[in-house]
Amino acid sequence: MKRYQLRYAAGTYWLSDTNPEGSVIPRPLELNETATEIWKMLEDGKKTEEIAEIFSEGNEGQKKEIQHDIEQFIDQLRQNNIDI
Repeated sequence: MKRYQLRYAAGTYWLSDTNPEGSVIPRPLELNETATEIWKMLEDGKKTEEIAEIFSEGNEGQKKEIQHDIEQFIDQLRQNNIDI
């Protein structure tokens, strides 16, 4: 994850590859505020379970759904060739 840089420009968060392979520089990926917070927690080494617990804030009924959403976000990152 170290090769990616999170930037804030024009009111939007962008995830940029700072060390692209080959001569083609990939387009930065736009992240919303929630995705940005998840990215920061993943960078800090938190597991999906821990992140879901933070977002659910004691509402155990939503924890599994939130964890599923986080895993879907990670899948989207991988589909965009972003290594986690």
